[in-house]
Amino acid sequence: MIYLDHAATTKSDEETIQVMNDATRNFFANPSSLHDPGIAARKRLNVARRNIARYLGTEKQHILFTGTATEAINTVIKGTFFKHPKKTIITSNVEHNATLNACKFVKAQGGHVITLESDATGNMPLDELEKVLNDHTVSLVSLIYANNELGTIIDVAPINELCKKYQAKLHLDMVQGPAHQRIKLDELDIDYASFAAHKFYGPRGVGILYFKAKDTFDSLIHGGRQEHQKRAGTENLAGIVGCEHALGRCYHNIDTWEATIRANAEIFLETLKKNNIDFRLNGPSFSDKRLPSILNIGFKDQDAQIMAFKLNEAGICVSLGSACHSEVIEASHVLQGIRVPEAYIDGSMRLSLSHEETKTDMIKVANTMAELVKSGECKK
Repeated sequence: MIYLDHAATTKSDEETIQVMNDATRNFFANPSSLHDPGIAARKRLNVARRNIARYLGTEKQHILFTGTATEAINTVIKGTFFKHPKKTIITSNVEHNATLNACKFVKAQGGHVITLESDATGNMPLDELEKVLNDHTVSLVSLIYANNELGTIIDVAPINELCKKYQAKLHLDMVQGPAHQRIKLDELDIDYASFAAHKFYGPRGVGILYFKAKDTFDSLIHGGRQEHQKRAGTENLAGIVGCEHALGRCYHNIDTWEATIRANAEIFLETLKKNNIDFRLNGPSFSDKRLPSILNIGFKDQDAQIMAFKLNEAGICVSLGSACHSEVIEASHVLQGIRVPEAYIDGSMRLSLSHEETKTDMIKVANTMAELVKSGECKK
């Protein structure tokens, strides 16, 4: 099997799984309990928090654990709205649904949200952003740092500069970042960032919310005093320890891993071109500021759903550039947002790579896709 859906979920290695099993066995007590087993669990939680903060370029007092990145994103957007209900929230039209649907909730509660259109590469036009910041009292700007469908990496510095100029907080959905870059949160000097362990070879069920100051957003989950008194609930210690271990692996191996990914992405694109089929790379060019691990390919006049099914039969796992809603196929809002031509949008799919594939794997994938196009089996 050739698994090319790492932007959805990555696979934990055996050592990470073992670390989690050991934590379940050895630190079984509630970290809030005051007896010796509880204190031991609390100490292990503190170590994990400190190490995760270090890997992300910040301090442990700025790290809050959630159940998912979706929860972290919802916490920032809804928590900011609850804190400042009369102010405007800004986002873009190429965000993950966690952001877009949280913003829909805010609008349904009477809040004001402005969704700006990105350019053809998935980047935010700075002049449009500044115009809205100037015309409205804005509490929060929430944007995706590395687009999960396109690989586009936004230029944070000028956006952050505008947010500071107009006294708006900046939140970045950084879910796709840690598996491919060393994140330096304190250097970025943003207000919030969201992460998910299962995107960097850790377990599902662990999200991370970075916050610069905890008095700038309201809590969503109430109960005990866990997580800086901002997110109640007994901590998922085994999952957090697994997250710590997986993030450390990324941090220490990222240069070698990324070199492999870039080389494999390049050979894949070269092989597709050699097959003389009509396709396009959706979003930024390969030489632009982007993650080489995410390749959104549009095949002209092809049906991506049929192609993905046939690729799966051939042992190749990819993600569609479209989503199913109530048995109706709708083009991805991200691809619509960057105005992918109609002839290519229905034939678009996402390949998301890891360091584990080989050049041989990627040549096979490209040739298999080309054969399917040439055969006419996937034609619309």
